[in-house]
Formats: sequence, C-alpha cells, structure tokens
Amino acid sequence: MELVLVKLGGSLITDKDKPYTARREIITQLVEQVSLIKRENPNLKLIIGNGAGSFAHQSANKYNTINGFSGDEEKLGFCLVHQDALDLNFLLAKSFLQAGLPVVSLPPITMIITHNKKLLKSDFSVIESSLQAGLIPLIFGDVVLDQAIGGTVLSTDAMLAELAK
Repeated sequence: MELVLVKLGGSLITDKDKPYTARREIITQLVEQVSLIKRENPNLKLIIGNGAGSFAHQSANKYNTINGFSGDEEKLGFCLVHQDALDLNFLLAKSFLQAGLPVVSLPPITMIITHNKKLLKSDFSVIESSLQAGLIPLIFGDVVLDQAIGGTVLSTDAMLAELAK
C-alpha cells in the first residue's frame, strides 16, 4: 500500500490578513489537483491535513490556548478554537466531497492526549480503519486535551509527523 501524507497549509488556503476568510479559489484548485492524482493512482492511500490559517489562530491567540486553561473564559476559548478549526475543515471537506472524494474529518481531540504540551498518548486506529475502508482521512491542527494544563493546541505538522512514524 502506497500512503501519501499531504498538508494544505493554513496560509495557502486562507487569507491570513482577513480573519475567518477562506481562499476558495485556491481550495478549488487544490481539490482538483488531488482529484486528478487519485484518478491517475486509484490505489493510492491519502491522509490530508489542513492548517488553521486565519480561522483558529484568531481565538487561539486571544485566549492563549496553547498554554492551557484554568478558568471559565479560557475553557470557552479552548472550545472556540476547536469550533474555528472545525469550520475551516468543514469548508475543505465539503469541497472534497463535492469533487467525489470520500474524505472523513477526524479531529485530533479524539485521538491524542498530551502532558505539558508533549504527546502522551495517541490512538490512530480510526485513521487506519478509515484507510482500510477506502476513505481519505482529513485531519487538522486543533485543540487537544492535556493532562497537566487542561488543553493545548496540536499543529497539523505535529500530527502528520506523528502519523509518519
């Protein structure tokens, strides 16, 4: 099985100068390119990851989410970062699905736990099962629970690096 990990960078798929602004024309081009690759290589297994760009970075900076949470405002911020990351991922998933690619969004909060911002546990069985079922996992940088500081941010790069192992 040939497996390829692809990252769609946040600064590529969003306008970092305009909060919560997707670059839809770029997303469309990327989806077309991935579709072409899949048509030419039908047995190719893909894992696609997307960065947060001008979406989750807004609330992550506002609430300093990377450094955890202790109070109610920081907990709300953690959840807002998660929602922002989901919103961008939803736009991407919709584009891939409209192009006929069977993507399934898989948030890292369901697979990873950290301790003081360092990976403690990971369970990628849902990604493995998705690949075996012929689906394309669509992962993204997002919040994860942290046993020491409540929660933190896990980048797409960190998640793809862990998956590459």
